[in-house]
This record gives sequence, C-alpha cells and structure tokens, in this order.
Amino acid sequence: MSKDAAVFSIIRNNNAQNEYWKEAAALFQDVLKKEMDDDSRTSAISALMWLYSWMGDQENAERTALSQSPVRISREVLLADTTIDEKSERYRGEAILGLMHELYKVLRTSVMIKHSLSHSQAGLDALLAVARIYESIFNDGNYGIFHNDMCMLYLHCSSIAVYLNDSELAFNYYETALDHFLKFKQVPRNSKLTAPLVSEAKNYSPSIVLLDREWFEEHMQSFPAECVEAIKNNPKYASIFAQ
Repeated sequence: MSKDAAVFSIIRNNNAQNEYWKEAAALFQDVLKKEMDDDSRTSAISALMWLYSWMGDQENAERTALSQSPVRISREVLLADTTIDEKSERYRGEAILGLMHELYKVLRTSVMIKHSLSHSQAGLDALLAVARIYESIFNDGNYGIFHNDMCMLYLHCSSIAVYLNDSELAFNYYETALDHFLKFKQVPRNSKLTAPLVSEAKNYSPSIVLLDREWFEEHMQSFPAECVEAIKNNPKYASIFAQ
C-alpha cells in the first residue's frame, strides 16, 4: 500500500465511526425517497456519494451509483441524440459541455492519484490531451466558468513537469493556470458561451472546485526560489496572492 493510500485508509476508518456523518448519510437516503426536481436529486446523490466515499462505505457507494442511469442514456446524451427541432443545437451543446467536464474530472483524478502517472510524461500527455479538447471546443477563447477546469489542469501539468525536472515547462504551465484563474474570476454572472459548438447551450452548470491562494502556493512548493519570487512579484498576479 502506498503512503497516500495508507493515509486515506486511516482517514476513512476514522470517518466510518463519525456519528454525525452517519446521520447525514441517513438523512440523504431519506431525502432521495421523496419527490424532488432533477437538480435537487442530483445534488443529494452527489453529496451522499462523497459521504460514502470518505466513510469508506464502498458497498453503499457502489449500490447508489449502480442505481443511476449510465452515460449513454443520460439526459444530456438522449436529448442530443434524439431531438431534431429548434432545440437540437442547444441540447448538443449541453451534452458536449457535460461529457467534456466529466471526462476532465475522471481523467484528472486517474492521473493524479496514481504515482506512475502523476510523475510521468504519460500522465502529463494525458492531461494535455484533455486541455486540447477544451481548447478545440472553446476555440474563440471564451471558456466562461470552464476557465476553472483549465486552471486545475495546468496546475497539475505544472506539478508533473516539476517531477520530470523541467523547471521551465513547469513555470510556463503554472503561469497558464494563473492566467485562466484570473479570467475565471472575471466571468460575469450568467455569462454566455460564444464558441460555435456550445453557443446555444443554456442549462449546464458544472460542479467545480473553487481555487484560492492556498492551492497556488501549495503547487509552488517544489519550484526553485527564483521562480516563486518571479511569480509573486509579478503585478499581473498580485490579486491572487493578496487574497
């Protein structure tokens, strides 16, 4: 068992005995038996799955997940495949956004949780492949809220480049991540995507990890001192490190 796996095992064993978490899981189970709108049900299922995961309750996590619809008959895919009226472009756009974001999440986790990938060129290439998909979809540079995904991708690319002893590349990826973060912070509420493939999409709000100064400082820990100084002294990024 790796060091990280051992740490997670200890955490989950402790969480499994947490009476508050047990009660929370029971409440979510009761909520899911009631009538509710799709968004509320999705939120409840996601919260319950995270609870099961952190409690180490793999049996209930799998049971809950297997009770849901597979990707091929998800709402987004079905609407994209079968709608042929004036809404078809909208539904295809929403399917593209949804599938792209979920691919990003699964692949990012798959790379970063496995040492042989998170410290290798193969892992870096996989993350960059996802970034290129995003760049192709948002080919006009307007990523909207998905600037956050790009920021996370390039932060991880930077970390892998450090392990590969390529400080210059790590620095470049890190600055790319910061640039995407700054653009994400400037995205107005209810902003509209404008790239051709997704310009008609309306109803897709991805679940994202909100980044802050601590994230960026953690990813800089392996940088040479001169790189850290160059980033923190750059006026362009002052607002990030002043948070």
